[in-house]
Amino acid sequence: MLGAFLDKKARRLYVILQNFPCSWNRCTFCPFWLEAAKDYVELDRTNRQIITAVDWAVRRYAVRRVSVYNGGSFFELPLATIQALRDSVRGLQLDIESRPEFVTFESIRDIVQLFRPWRLYVRVGIDSFDESIRNQVLNKGISQHQIDRLVEVRRMCRREWGGRVLFYTYVLFGMQGVDEESVRRSVVELKRRFDGVIAIRYRRYLPRHPPPTPVSNELVEWLRQECVSIDFADSPMWNIRPGKIEIHL
Repeated sequence: MLGAFLDKKARRLYVILQNFPCSWNRCTFCPFWLEAAKDYVELDRTNRQIITAVDWAVRRYAVRRVSVYNGGSFFELPLATIQALRDSVRGLQLDIESRPEFVTFESIRDIVQLFRPWRLYVRVGIDSFDESIRNQVLNKGISQHQIDRLVEVRRMCRREWGGRVLFYTYVLFGMQGVDEESVRRSVVELKRRFDGVIAIRYRRYLPRHPPPTPVSNELVEWLRQECVSIDFADSPMWNIRPGKIEIHL
């Protein structure tokens, strides 16, 4: 759902901006293309409305962290949108999402210089460390080489900025074709390579998407211990409502 959502403590702001369809746009489970802009005029109008609300919230409340989503990669957003957002959230903790091909030392350096974040969290949807699951079941289009390259980018960023730039990866669970043992292996392997893992409970949006599967209590408890957080995808902000903007501040 496009919009801005403030958490209960008024310390963290979740911002869902509009984008054009993701450049990959072939993952078997993704619904976010449904909210994509048809043209630049729509995108610019929508995002200006959302960023105006973000600016008000940052001024009104003691917001410390802003998590930005846009149904694809942050680096695919128009520069005008990025600059407008910068003016509202500069100096705060910042979360961005991206596919790995857009994440380079240079692209991260640009974000650090532009936003001057207190801390930058770079989130990448690898979703499974198992290459057959990742690229056949999920159709992510992410090779092992891309993961290895991302590990090296993280190392370069660590040398340059220390703990100011952190790399998190997503791991998907609860979907047909993604067995629980593979989920555990993915978490273990990705934790070895990056700064943390966020577990994402699969949510089916369209009939043509793969069916969900039951999740054992044992896996959930294990994920609670091993992951930075678990997103059960049950928040209203993850509803898909094309053409609608929700502001909850």
